[in-house]
Amino acid sequence: MSEVAHFQKDRRLRGARAKVAAALAVIALAVAAFVVWDFLSRRNAALRDSQNLVREIAGNVARALDGNSLRGIRTNADAATPQFQSARAVLERARTAGGLREEDIYVVRPVRGPEEMEFVAMVPEKTFVGERCPVLPENQPALLEAWTSGAPVSTGRYSDARRDWVSGFAPVPGKNGKPVAIVEADAEVSGNYSDLLRRLSLPLALAGVAFLAGIPPGSRSARG
Repeated sequence: MSEVAHFQKDRRLRGARAKVAAALAVIALAVAAFVVWDFLSRRNAALRDSQNLVREIAGNVARALDGNSLRGIRTNADAATPQFQSARAVLERARTAGGLREEDIYVVRPVRGPEEMEFVAMVPEKTFVGERCPVLPENQPALLEAWTSGAPVSTGRYSDARRDWVSGFAPVPGKNGKPVAIVEADAEVSGNYSDLLRRLSLPLALAGVAFLAGIPPGSRSARG
């Protein structure tokens, strides 16, 4: 075989290898793109479900509470009153039905606007009526919207030191129809995202392995 013919054959072989590798890369990228798209879709759906849950729970509790009786709950000594016990029973029923933890649902009222609240009613046996409850800056718009509109509102995803959450707010009206307190229901979404990430990692790993494993046989086929 002449040098020119050998060169042309080698060039065709390299071109075929490049086409095989490119095709495999496109397939792997398509699989990865679909997996990422599926993850984002599931993540957004999980977030919406959590937002709907806390908004519905907060709204149901706010409608079931007596706003006028909440006015008389001012200090921890009031935890023994029928007014507090009645509010606690409402919170406990909603907590159980919604699958929330004891510390994830409570009633607060503003002290200095939407940036700071104080606790009014809660589920745990160790009560803390009157203690201050700072509101995260990213949640203040949702809380203020619920307070002024009179309708339940949910927040976006936010984080504390270790976890990710969404919260629902719903105002409790008094005798004159104006809000006297607000119900907050919290739901942790960290676990949902961790589960989705674990599901995402396996398909991506398989796509990468399939891409790498397909290069040698693809090259041999092109050579043949």
